[in-house]
Amino acid sequence: MKIVARSGDLLREPSDLAMLATFKDVPLPDKVAGLLEPGDFGGKPNETLLLYPRGEVAPRRLLLVGLGEQEKATGETVRRAAATAVKTAQQLKVAAVTIAVNGGLPLEPEVSAQAFAEGVELGAYRFWRYRTKLDDEQTFDVERATVFTQTDERTNAGIATGQAIGRAVLLARDLVNGPGYAMTPEALGDEAVALGKRLGLKVKVWDVAQLGEEGFGGILAVGKGSDHEPRFIVMEYGEANKGTPTICLVGKGLTFDSGGLSLKPADAMETMKSDMGG
Repeated sequence: MKIVARSGDLLREPSDLAMLATFKDVPLPDKVAGLLEPGDFGGKPNETLLLYPRGEVAPRRLLLVGLGEQEKATGETVRRAAATAVKTAQQLKVAAVTIAVNGGLPLEPEVSAQAFAEGVELGAYRFWRYRTKLDDEQTFDVERATVFTQTDERTNAGIATGQAIGRAVLLARDLVNGPGYAMTPEALGDEAVALGKRLGLKVKVWDVAQLGEEGFGGILAVGKGSDHEPRFIVMEYGEANKGTPTICLVGKGLTFDSGGLSLKPADAMETMKSDMGG
């Protein structure tokens, strides 16, 4: 999806769907308030109301989303509102959505821009890989989101960061959401290699022989409990330089954790594949 920032007034710009996020303690613009009856919308967190302005404002549809109290707004507040806008666009099969906040956000421009982008990416996520006979709504993709905000380098950087984070989360969700039998250690290693080629990362995937040579006895011992041989994945970004610290992130990467099998109720086993997401 393409996400862009632009200046201007959302209510003056024609669109098939516009989302105006608003706080409890900030009055709605007069033209919007005139479309409501008292008590229709209060701006409470996650409250929504879909309006059809019929020419009173430029957008054909106007989605009001509550943000709660202005002084308590956080990045998560913005993420949720942006996700709601995209989900609504999917349901209505609208290819482009415009987004704005009624009243200022108590956040730095790059922080709010990043949160908007993360919310748009995460809100659009669906996992249909193993589904058949999908309907039009399920296969419909929103193509563009325009955020009405100040436009400068900080805002553009925030959107770029938010999209990168959002897409990384979606990759992790795809890996976790498949059935346990599909994402074996070998398959996870293949995914890492493919990601490395796409993004220019150095990737090493050690098999059983290499794990033995390197003395990874713990991994080998645990791996004996499965029909699928274990792997150890190392992914590197950038170059090692003297005077610059090297940051190492270590994740469990277990594609299915059967530990404590005899202690867990049966339905708890369904989510043990999620350990790889840690």
